Amino acid sequence: MSLDRFPNILEIFPNEWFNDGKNKDHPLFILNSKSRYDFSEYFKIFNENLYILNENNLINKDLRDKLNNSPQFEDTLIEIKTACYLIKNKIDIRLSKSFPDVEIPELNSIIEVKNLHTSQKLLEPMGEYAEEIDDITRIWDIILDKIHSKLSDDKINFILMNVPPGVDFGEFMDLLIFCQRNGKGGVIYNINNETKQVIRHFLGEFSKKENDKISSVIMMKNNHFKGVINPLNNKKIPDILKKLFNLIEIHFTK
Repeated sequence: MSLDRFPNILEIFPNEWFNDGKNKDHPLFILNSKSRYDFSEYFKIFNENLYILNENNLINKDLRDKLNNSPQFEDTLIEIKTACYLIKNKIDIRLSKSFPDVEIPELNSIIEVKNLHTSQKLLEPMGEYAEEIDDITRIWDIILDKIHSKLSDDKINFILMNVPPGVDFGEFMDLLIFCQRNGKGGVIYNINNETKQVIRHFLGEFSKKENDKISSVIMMKNNHFKGVINPLNNKKIPDILKKLFNLIEIHFTK
């Protein structure tokens, strides 16, 4: 595929990068080499997002290094998508080299981004719900181990997980609020953004005192956002972020 239509990509990944054979393990190189498939829409969106970052002076050496690093590339793409979504909605942001991934100084908020890679069984026709929740729990354990200690009491702390199509928002409700599932899989509760629900069996991760620094967990799926506000976190989330990330506010009784 000719990349001449994507000047912002070529500014970071010039034609020589695709031709010299040294980057054959990089995801972008692999996608461009699959001649049987049309990934032009993928490259178009990536190019547009790089344009937005460039217009806002957010492309620097650190970002270039992360994009060129094969293991970091896909996670960095999610950071870029999140950043561009905020920029398009008139939110000023900063991108960090390490932690946090995205800063919103004006709203005293940070966003740490994680990419949820589900198990192979999910790709099979009979893949079960338990596999999904187990993978989410595994990623959650990594979050608690690697970034929880870095969260500040003074900040509004968001954790954003990008998930594949097979994962449903109910799994996040299960993990964060209920921590239970029936024998066949799925969840036992319906919740929407119109009604404040009363939770009488609050047993999930948000019920634990050690997680009260987390203001909200957001699920990103097919470039759409939906999240749960931690009822034990005392930081007031700005209304604009509640709206942009489609955050659900939960009330519970002991």
